[in-house]
Amino acid sequence: MGSTLVGFGIGWLGERVFRGSTFLAPFFAAAGTLVAALIYLVAAPPPILLHWLLVTGKTTLYNMVLAIPLYPLLRWLLGAHQNTHAIA
Repeated sequence: MGSTLVGFGIGWLGERVFRGSTFLAPFFAAAGTLVAALIYLVAAPPPILLHWLLVTGKTTLYNMVLAIPLYPLLRWLLGAHQNTHAIA
């Protein structure tokens, strides 16, 4: 549930507030990954915190790297101006 809400929030911010900047996509991916990981940390603390930190760090970097090619590709496939209404 936490990842779903974080994904929704990051997507909403990325499209409405920052207008879908390709440059910012890896940073949004990192922020979303870290917030979701923190939710899991609070909800179910791991027995070994160092392991959690290593896995979270690797996952954050992985998601940032994937966001670089996938974000522009998905915007192109779905249409760049599909959902860019700003909130007034």
